[in-house]
Amino acid sequence: MAEPSQTSVKRRRDEMSNVLQYDFQRCTELWYSDGNVILVAGSTGFRVYRGLLARQSQAFNDMFLVPQPADSEQIEGCPVVRLSDDTSDLIHAFRALFGGVNYFSRDERTPIEIIAALARVTHKYGMQSLREQVLNQLKMTFPIQLPDAFTTFKDHLERSPILMNEADVIVVINLARLIEAPSLLPLAFYGCCQLQDKLITGVTCGGRLEELSQNELLTCIRGKDQLVKAREAGIQRMLQTTPEHHNVRLSSLPADAVGSCSRFLVDIHRSDIGPLQTVRRLSVRSAPPREDGPEERLEVPPRAVRPSDRRMASR
Repeated sequence: MAEPSQTSVKRRRDEMSNVLQYDFQRCTELWYSDGNVILVAGSTGFRVYRGLLARQSQAFNDMFLVPQPADSEQIEGCPVVRLSDDTSDLIHAFRALFGGVNYFSRDERTPIEIIAALARVTHKYGMQSLREQVLNQLKMTFPIQLPDAFTTFKDHLERSPILMNEADVIVVINLARLIEAPSLLPLAFYGCCQLQDKLITGVTCGGRLEELSQNELLTCIRGKDQLVKAREAGIQRMLQTTPEHHNVRLSSLPADAVGSCSRFLVDIHRSDIGPLQTVRRLSVRSAPPREDGPEERLEVPPRAVRPSDRRMASR
């Protein structure tokens, strides 16, 4: 009597219902009846299109080119591929590839957990087109050159295309290391320097705990020290006035002078941006050297000189 073929899928035929049962649950929204390959991650199965997947992913394309043995695992005539990825990560990626979901609409901000999931999957499987879209969102949120409207890091995040809070910068740092995108690090490390307890305890994103490495913690500690020194220097500049100005009342100053004072105070408030240069150097120092070209430089746009400023300087 011939022995049944040995496959890794655990299936049995229910003698009462005559229905095949498998060791995974079908993902109904990503189980296409005419699909020709089944991907299984954890306890979830996806039946999708082999050709479309191969066109979008270099890794899957190479995988499908490898001849499979005659007794390889099949279900309903489809080859089965077992994956080690997080199920939710694959669901987000497959929704974009097969379900027509657009995660990057201008009308809605993309949650950081979706950005992180797509970054991990697209990097691992070489899904170049989707990866570029994800990277573009990250670069818009963590640019190498600060926008002119930058005031505080929290305000900057609230205007960004990614829906995230301040502690989620830990996720961004880990993603930048994973996908080899060092240009994200300076502003991300600057954001980390604003954290307190979360800097040590980490943050949960998409059900996983994200923490900084020891080297990255050291970078943040050094960055915090530089920020404190910069703020102190800013306060000293504000208080360094000549004796004849000590008794001048604000109400007696011309309107343009009051405006110049207000802008100066805003500059003092923004004076902690300067140490981004130092944080950037520290972040690059804790990372392996780049091999993809010249190192990008973080540029902080100077405040524009207004006519009223020139009048004040000439007095």
